[in-house]
Amino acid sequence: MKHFYLYILLLSFIIIIVSSFTHYYKYYILKEPIIYENELLKKEKEKKEPFSNNEKVYVLLGDSTIKNNSYVKNGKGIDDILIEKTNGNSYCYAKNNSTVVDIYEQLDLIPSDLNKPSTIIFLSAGGNDILRIYENKEITVSDTKGLNPIFSSYKKLIKSIQTKMNECQIVLLDIYYPTSIKFAQFKPILEEWNKLIYTNNLQVINISNILIEPTDFTLNIEPSETGGEKIANSILLY
Repeated sequence: MKHFYLYILLLSFIIIIVSSFTHYYKYYILKEPIIYENELLKKEKEKKEPFSNNEKVYVLLGDSTIKNNSYVKNGKGIDDILIEKTNGNSYCYAKNNSTVVDIYEQLDLIPSDLNKPSTIIFLSAGGNDILRIYENKEITVSDTKGLNPIFSSYKKLIKSIQTKMNECQIVLLDIYYPTSIKFAQFKPILEEWNKLIYTNNLQVINISNILIEPTDFTLNIEPSETGGEKIANSILLY
């Protein structure tokens, strides 16, 4: 039994000597850097991070102008295109048929960790509010005063976005002019709205200058696959 303990002690001593020599040889003879366990974990975490703080993050708020999935084939929606082309750095909270008031719910869904300078929020709003008033003939299209309460709500929404996401950039989308005869009567009022948008002193993407072909629309008024791709590319080129 005495010899057994002596054997264990000798074996442990040999293991310590070999380990120490290996450590010395690698890091002092071969000059390899010493990487401790916490550094390894840090490197693994960095590999798993979906994006760095400096990479652009795209956030979409609004209506079917930027959430047209219901009108195109699966995988051809504007948000689908952006997710693919930004390697997942795109978040769409926009919903079909949303009015200005509805977008507050979308704003609540944005996580606080997206509030950073590399995040760009793209807002498309007001179109459905305008159509509901003028299409229902609550007021004639020649009367631009109907835009005032809508634009007042629009400005309050922007202020709320700026308050919650104060580190982010905000970019507005104007309203396109459908080429269908059915909606041609609304072009003057939509042009007036687009003029109002510029009074917010924010950057604006003029999709009204981009979606100009009949093929850019489906069901007369919604962005088609072609139109949606144009909108997505405009957002990416911002």
